[in-house]
Amino acid sequence: SAVGKPAINLEPNYEGHPAYQSKALHTAANVRRAAYWSMLVHAPAGVSYGNNEIWVWNIEAADAENHTNLRQIRPWRDGLTTEGIDGMTRLRAFFESGPWTMLRPAPPLLAGQPGEADPRRFIAVAQTGAGDWTVAYLPMGGTIQFRAAIGGKTTWVNPRTGERMAARAEGGTTFAAPTSEDWVFEARR
Repeated sequence: SAVGKPAINLEPNYEGHPAYQSKALHTAANVRRAAYWSMLVHAPAGVSYGNNEIWVWNIEAADAENHTNLRQIRPWRDGLTTEGIDGMTRLRAFFESGPWTMLRPAPPLLAGQPGEADPRRFIAVAQTGAGDWTVAYLPMGGTIQFRAAIGGKTTWVNPRTGERMAARAEGGTTFAAPTSEDWVFEARR
């Protein structure tokens, strides 16, 4: 099946690039959301990162050649230290901490999908075939409810800082994210 074929998202949201519809610049949060979704909604082989400064490669602040819709772009060196790059570094460390290539999408684990009412709240969830690592990404906090109890050590991982904290179940199947920002949930056995 197509779900079983590994995929690499080579062009998720570029940090600092204007969105096609709203024209608002993509933030580090947009970059994280696209990257975590890319790693969890398909058999993962990886994800790339891009930002406007590095892509355009200006030596000094200037318009992007042949791309007037991109506005004034800062020098490429400004693109080397951004919140988005920090987030991608934490994403890599997180996935390398477990058998990430064994993760497969596992939407049936969820009792409900908040993304049905609001696509921005779509919870991507994946699990290894042995069920020893479950990972979910909540782009806007809230709660995640599983159909059955999730065993093992449950943790919230802050993708903005890398901090980890225990995730406590309410009623055995529901976990509430610490804030309304994006969070990664994991269970390890």
